[in-house]
Amino acid sequence: KMHITTNGKIDKRLLPEIDFSEMINTNYEPPRTDIERKIAEIWEEVLGIEKVGINDNFFEIGGNSLKLVSIVSKIKVDLKIKIDLTLVYNYPTIKEMLLYTGKMEKEEYVGLLNNKYNKNIFVFPPIAGFNIIYSNLSKLINQYSFYAFNFINKDNLIQEYVEKIIEIQKEGSYVLLGYSAGGNLAFEVAKELEKRNLNVSDIIMLDSYKRINRNNSINTKDEEELYNNILVEAEKNELYRNYLQDNNIKEEIVNNVEGYSKYLNNTINTGLVNSYIHLVKSEDSNKFNDEISIYGWNNSTKKEFKIYDGFGNHEDMLGLMNLSNNAEILNSILSVIQ
Repeated sequence: KMHITTNGKIDKRLLPEIDFSEMINTNYEPPRTDIERKIAEIWEEVLGIEKVGINDNFFEIGGNSLKLVSIVSKIKVDLKIKIDLTLVYNYPTIKEMLLYTGKMEKEEYVGLLNNKYNKNIFVFPPIAGFNIIYSNLSKLINQYSFYAFNFINKDNLIQEYVEKIIEIQKEGSYVLLGYSAGGNLAFEVAKELEKRNLNVSDIIMLDSYKRINRNNSINTKDEEELYNNILVEAEKNELYRNYLQDNNIKEEIVNNVEGYSKYLNNTINTGLVNSYIHLVKSEDSNKFNDEISIYGWNNSTKKEFKIYDGFGNHEDMLGLMNLSNNAEILNSILSVIQ
């Protein structure tokens, strides 16, 4: 029975409270094994809810990238099971996650971070090497499936990226994106795709600087100091700072930074691509006298090189204060890609 006010309207104050936990568990299937039960308990603790079922979607019951880090870390510490962060994006229920964890022979290097659309964008990580850095941005990208990569710490990493891209999209034009060092990776991947007679229509870079010299002067003695300095800088970054609080994730970040740094120090971004290059520059790029020559990408394409004024300093471009503005720029670029 509805309670009516003197004005003849429903009195919302007297409506029964909605039990969101019942809505979450409409298709509730309880844990069947000890390991499922223990993982469900970890989810309940981190997410602050009760009665997690093995078919509940992590991201639909309150999960986000930071809570994902906590859950993966607790599973590793408490249950001695290592679960790749990207695996949970691809298989976001306890049932799926455990099924594919048991069968996996190798890491899940790429994850679909938003919804499935008819068009794809392939995204490469900055120096920390984790695709979850893009989790907030991916939700603001329209009409493109946002496939984000982790850093592949292998000698043949460019070929590995290309193979995984082709597995997802066998033909048509490819669109690539990278923030910071991810832009350097995107450029090298584009060259390899073109070598295979595949078309890359556009490369979008968020404050990426072309590498014009190898840095072979760094020796083993200097490496530890170099990586420590990079981690100190990472602590200043809103995105990295939260992840570095977890020792397990910090260990993986350190490994990524080491591998990524060695790759970059031995890479020169030479040659021309047959694709448009879009550079979204940070607000602190004006500390350089000649931003075009510093960025260097203007002579790296047979087509057009375009520069856009982004929001925030380099380390803050994907932070919450600047995210929506920079996402708007990216969506405007994507909207005109044929």
